[in-house]
Amino acid sequence: PLTTAFLQQALDNQSQKLISIWQTSVAEIKQDLHKLGSRMAHVETKMKKLVDANKSSAEQIRSLTTQLSQCETKIMDLED
Repeated sequence: PLTTAFLQQALDNQSQKLISIWQTSVAEIKQDLHKLGSRMAHVETKMKKLVDANKSSAEQIRSLTTQLSQCETKIMDLED
């Protein structure tokens, strides 16, 4: 009986340690996921700004190309 009680106590102690480790690990994982979520949101914001900048640049390039074409047309008209 003494040995059984001792083994039961040792098992309970190990179970409590394991539960504690799991609780700590889960808490750390939750914190890491929260940090990752924040970083992902930050990256998403930066990517959106980059996409918007690319759209703006593309629009400016189209506009400049149109203006260049118009200038070339005017130059050819002047040469004629």
